Amino acid sequence: MNVMIALNLAAATSLRVVALLLALSYVLTGCGGERGPEWIRAGSGTTHTLEAIHGNGPQDVWAVGQAGTILHFDGSHWSPVDSGTDENLKAVWAQGPKDVWAVGERVTLHWDGAQWTRAADSGGTSVWASGPEDVWVAGGNLGGVLHFNGKEWTSSPLPTGHGSEADVWGNGPGNVWVCQLDQGNLAHWNGTSFKAELPRLPTSSRCRDLGGSDPVDAWALYHVDPYDYPSEQKMVVLHKGGGEDWRQLSLLDAAHREDTSRWTALWGTTGKVWVVGSGGLVDHFDGQVWNREQHWDDAALELHDVWGSSEKDVWVVGENGLVARRALSTSH
Repeated sequence: MNVMIALNLAAATSLRVVALLLALSYVLTGCGGERGPEWIRAGSGTTHTLEAIHGNGPQDVWAVGQAGTILHFDGSHWSPVDSGTDENLKAVWAQGPKDVWAVGERVTLHWDGAQWTRAADSGGTSVWASGPEDVWVAGGNLGGVLHFNGKEWTSSPLPTGHGSEADVWGNGPGNVWVCQLDQGNLAHWNGTSFKAELPRLPTSSRCRDLGGSDPVDAWALYHVDPYDYPSEQKMVVLHKGGGEDWRQLSLLDAAHREDTSRWTALWGTTGKVWVVGSGGLVDHFDGQVWNREQHWDDAALELHDVWGSSEKDVWVVGENGLVARRALSTSH
C-alpha cells in the first residue's frame, strides 16, 4: 500500500512539473498566433455624446457630437478642436487632411487644414464626399438632398420623398445612395438622377444606416417587422457587391437575434462588416459567420457610430464621450 501511495505521489508530482514547464514555455514564447480583437477605451476628454466618427487613416481621425463638439486623433491622442458652433453635430466625413466636412441639422462645416468654417446656412444628418467638388448632405429640413460642386450648393428632390433623418453614402461620383430612416426604399444616384431602389425585404422594413469603405461594397442596415419576417431577428444587414443586387447576410445565431433590435450603425469593408448599438454591442460578420466581439455590461451605453481605417483598426463612439478602438494582438 505504501509503495502504491509513493508511486501515485511521484506521478502527481511529475504532472505538476510538466504543467509548470508548459506554462513557462507559453509565457516565454507567446501564444504564437492571433488571439482575437480587443476593444480598448480611449480618453476622449469630453463627456458630450459623440454621434459620428470618420478619418483619413489611423493617424487622422475625427469625431463629432453634441454642443458643437469636434475631436481629432493624431495617432497618439484625442484633442478638442474649436468648431465655432454649439449646434449638435450629427455626421463627419474626412476626404483628406485639408478637406473634412461636418453637419448638424442647421449647420454645415468645412475643415481646410487650419480651421473649421461655416460652409452653408443649412445642414443635415449625414454627409458624404468623393472629393472637394462632389459633396452630398442629406436629412434635416432640406426637402431633398444637397450637392456641392466645389462652387455652389444645389438641391435635388428624392423619389422616396424626404424626412428629417436620412443617411447618405456612396462609392463614387456616379454611385450614391440616400436612405430615409423611416422608409424602406433607397434613392440611388447614377450620375444623372435619383431612382428608387427597393431591396428584397417586406414592405414594412425601414432603413436605418448605410456604410462602406471601398469602390465595390455597399452596406445597409434595415429594421424588419417581426410580423412580416419569419425570424426573431429584429434588424438585418444587406450587402451590395459590384454589379450585384442587394442581398441579405445570414442571420445571427438564435441566442443573439433578439439583441439586433439594439443595432444603430454599421461600417463595412470588403466582405466584412461591423454593427454597433445600445448596451455596448459590437457584432462582426467576417465574411462567413457572425461573432460578438464586444458587449460592455452597461444597458444605458449606446454606441452611435463605427468606422475603421482597416479591418484591424476600427473605432466606435457613443454616449458620454465614449471612444473605443479595436486592436488585434498576436501575443500575450
